[in-house]
Amino acid sequence: MDKAYYAMKRREYYAKNPQRFIAYRKASVQKYRSAVLTLLGDKCCQCGYSQRPALQIDHVQGGGKEQFRKLGNTEKYYKHVIQQITLGSKEYQLLCANCNQLKRHNNNESKRRELK
Repeated sequence: MDKAYYAMKRREYYAKNPQRFIAYRKASVQKYRSAVLTLLGDKCCQCGYSQRPALQIDHVQGGGKEQFRKLGNTEKYYKHVIQQITLGSKEYQLLCANCNQLKRHNNNESKRRELK
């Protein structure tokens, strides 16, 4: 049995049980996100803010959006981040939404162009 077979089975299950499938995926993503937040210290490394809904994973050198696109989905992304942190990587940090936005602005990481 190959990947195509399992993909077909997954689509069939989703068609029959959409709410159950979505609930399972949501719980799975939350589990991995929680693990990442715990590994990174559960607070913003700039200001110390610690309410989980506002915490974001930041790539110290930028490039997070490209990495996310390459991996394909949120669950795979979180698994990759957990693996990298476990191996000792220092390329990730936690920032609250405000500090992350300020960092993006100060480092000119935003792709938006200012209107002249």
